[in-house]
Amino acid sequence: MAIASHRNSKNNLELPIEQKRLLIEPEQLIPISRQCELFGLARSSFYYEPAIVDEYNLLLMRLIDEQYTQTPFYGTRRMTACLRATGYEVNRKRIRRLMRLMGLEAIYPKPNLSRAVANESVKYPYLRKPRRMPRSVNGDEFVYHVLDSMSRT
Repeated sequence: MAIASHRNSKNNLELPIEQKRLLIEPEQLIPISRQCELFGLARSSFYYEPAIVDEYNLLLMRLIDEQYTQTPFYGTRRMTACLRATGYEVNRKRIRRLMRLMGLEAIYPKPNLSRAVANESVKYPYLRKPRRMPRSVNGDEFVYHVLDSMSRT
């Protein structure tokens, strides 16, 4: 059994957690806590057993996905109400957890949409219409053109 010293290696063994778990032998004379320390594995990771995937959660995730494609602006509250109306017993916490797990978020206007950018002179740049500039680039002609257009209005 190849064991890296805890003091010699910063990351110990560069192996995935599953492989490190397989290397630890509970029947050895070396305690499990010491073996975990030598492999650079948290003891809780050694004892961890993944949760069993619930079929009801998979069904709910499929229903949430179908409803989200139809109405992407539904948040957790409306999604919960929609599923309850169709006869499923769910609560908001479960729907929120499943939507977060699926990476879904309601589409809504985010805050500070119209906040001015610090270094720009225009407060609402998306409302500004493009201006036509005169063809000449000479500074004197430009000033004359602006003054002339201002005097005519």
